[in-house]
Amino acid sequence: LAGSWCSFDYLLTLLLLLWGRFHGEGYQEGYEEGSGLGLIEGRQHGTFHGAKIGSEVGMEFRWRNSLRTEPAQHVAVWR
Repeated sequence: LAGSWCSFDYLLTLLLLLWGRFHGEGYQEGYEEGSGLGLIEGRQHGTFHGAKIGSEVGMEFRWRNSLRTEPAQHVAVWR
């Protein structure tokens, strides 16, 4: 068997080449899938926190407007 195509070295080389190929393909597919999921999760996170900040700003705006009774107070509140 020393000179045949079925030698241990040949099989080991073939195994390592196949392992490298499938490892690379799996890594690439996982990277693409993870990137897509990361974008989706990032959008959800941004939407949630944007809405939270928007509601806080809206509440502050309503609060400041509720304090205004005279134009002089309006100037004092905004300084």
